[in-house]
Amino acid sequence: MLLSPTVLLVLVVVGLVYVFYTFTSGRAKHGEEIVQAKLEMDELRASNPEYKFSVDEFRDGTIAFTHDVIGAIGIFDPDKKLLRLKSADREDCTEDCQSQEEAETAVEDYLRRIYDPNPAE
Repeated sequence: MLLSPTVLLVLVVVGLVYVFYTFTSGRAKHGEEIVQAKLEMDELRASNPEYKFSVDEFRDGTIAFTHDVIGAIGIFDPDKKLLRLKSADREDCTEDCQSQEEAETAVEDYLRRIYDPNPAE
């Protein structure tokens, strides 16, 4: 049994619309999650000054996150999408970050592990 060209065209269009909707709604949801995480981190910073850090951008495009009290530092390279974290209190590590916002969140997580390495669960 062969499908008529009209039915086939309708099926293809419906399939394309479904794929487009799925793709765009997934990106929107990811964006909402990042915004929500940033709001939560802003609240955490306000209530816990030990998580505050300064942000400096260099001419080569890299961004440094520095915590003055414990000397922790993060260097984010937006071209390589890589964050290097260093501290005298913890082992150095690297993390993949797609944006400066993700890098800031990773720095805050790193500071949280330094200040509270064994959080209550």
